[in-house]
Amino acid sequence: MKVLFLTRFPPEKDGVGDYTYELVSYLKKYCDVFVLTFGNRKEELINGIRVLRFIPQNSFFKGYIVSRLINVLNLNFDFDLVHFQTASFTLIGIFICFLCFLKV
Repeated sequence: MKVLFLTRFPPEKDGVGDYTYELVSYLKKYCDVFVLTFGNRKEELINGIRVLRFIPQNSFFKGYIVSRLINVLNLNFDFDLVHFQTASFTLIGIFICFLCFLKV
């Protein structure tokens, strides 16, 4: 099973990122885990977790960019589950979820 998490992630210090790190550290024993998070177009492997830092911090088009990233990543990795951590994205969350189901 392949799972994509959209969330904040360490080294950023906040409760959501810390919780996600603990959760995916446990889940990686049972499935392939990927994390799509905020950053400057960098991919890294942290404790066996593939972290894709491709979400721009400050962009008017953040919702659209995230939806496109999910679609492209899904074409390459064929995720079984996409977990969207709403606390990381506030108001754009519904917009991102809506765009992910559109063929744009």
